[in-house]
Amino acid sequence: AEEQLRRSEAELRLAQELANLGNYVMHARSGEPDYFSPQLYRILGVQPGDAAVAREEFLGKWVHGSDRKRVAAEFALMDAGRSALDIEYQVVLRAGTVKHLHHLAQAVFGPDGRVQKYVGTIHDITDRRHAEDEARVLQERLTHFSRLSTMGEMAAGLAHEINQPLSAI
Repeated sequence: AEEQLRRSEAELRLAQELANLGNYVMHARSGEPDYFSPQLYRILGVQPGDAAVAREEFLGKWVHGSDRKRVAAEFALMDAGRSALDIEYQVVLRAGTVKHLHHLAQAVFGPDGRVQKYVGTIHDITDRRHAEDEARVLQERLTHFSRLSTMGEMAAGLAHEINQPLSAI
């Protein structure tokens, strides 16, 4: 059973590395151990022995300034139990690197109605975002070339229409 558990954990780690996806469990009350997958440490650019990043620090310093209000509002909705968290945003890591993340999370409430823990996954979508940006630039170029081609055809047609009466004259 232990061997099967080790194999299952190794396969889960490999799947998370392939998908560039990390997961976590954070307890709302201190004293209970939190869990962060090895891939999540890599995504966030921290080491397992580093000091934990408090939620307020994450929202206040790590989340990109243009996304802070929107992310804080979504976290507040999750804390109130209105909806699960499903949001894409940018973070600025300690090394200064900007990453795009897709964050899914759920608050788990206790019998007293208070949040006991948060369970979630963070997917690094930086490569996908860069590919989308590149595709958008290429699409804009293609549209521009298409317009130039259409203008060339119109100019050729106009020149032909003007040359015909001039030749007759």
